[in-house]
Amino acid sequence: GIVGQGSKFVEVLLASLMKNTCLRHLNLSENEFSLQCIDQMLEVLKCPDSDSSLAFLRFEKNEPPLTESQRESLNDFTSASRTDILQRCIFDDMKEMLNGFVT
Repeated sequence: GIVGQGSKFVEVLLASLMKNTCLRHLNLSENEFSLQCIDQMLEVLKCPDSDSSLAFLRFEKNEPPLTESQRESLNDFTSASRTDILQRCIFDDMKEMLNGFVT
């Protein structure tokens, strides 16, 4: 598994998650992210400057297991993210449809 905070991988992952616009589902299960590292990831994802489009983020069987607060925060983030993604898709579809009527 991947070991907690401070590793180069985690730094790159956090930077990538903040700018992610395409990836919708990320499974990070069965790793060894520290609780502090999980907190960092959740903070980055909830940051207003984050462009992340993740709708699903999984940490099953992480060692140590996520705390109740982390699970709630993760659920809140992914729920809000799915709503945002759906709204963007509807907006893009409407925009495309209206472009077909405008000459």
